[in-house]
Amino acid sequence: MIKAKQVYSITKQVKDLYCQSFPVCEQIPIKFFNQLVKSKQTSLFEFYLNKEFIGFIAGIDDKKYLYLTFFAIKPKYRNLGYGGLIMDEIVKQYGHKIIGLGIEKIDDFNNDKDIKVHRYHFYLRHGFKLCDFIVSHIGGTFNILTTKPITMNQFKQLAKQKVPNFQINLKEIKN
Repeated sequence: MIKAKQVYSITKQVKDLYCQSFPVCEQIPIKFFNQLVKSKQTSLFEFYLNKEFIGFIAGIDDKKYLYLTFFAIKPKYRNLGYGGLIMDEIVKQYGHKIIGLGIEKIDDFNNDKDIKVHRYHFYLRHGFKLCDFIVSHIGGTFNILTTKPITMNQFKQLAKQKVPNFQINLKEIKN
């Protein structure tokens, strides 16, 4: 059985998995990430299977929204259904909110095409839908997926309110 534990600072196991799982261009400095967690601007949960750390999820949470910033499962536990169990539980517990996240732009297949497509379909299977806008920032360009509809202006307001010093650009995409 998977157990969740909320933590209020970055642990070594989260730091190691974070650095291993995300390209440097998508990472925020670990010191800044830790400040966000300590100040409760970002919620951080560790996940355990039989007392062994298997992954974490971090997100910006408020009354109407939960924006998942980082979600990682240890490599030896990937593709075994644990990520899906965790995501289903997040969607169930926070289903009254709009849950959103960004994934690398899905039509940019310059590298890691299979991983990007797999990730995209994972989120679709767990109730997320593609928004009609993309977001660009220093880490790259990302498609936004949410469990409930959100407009580009709502997303912009949320970003401005929760991460005012983080520069983002939004662009509508035509279907």
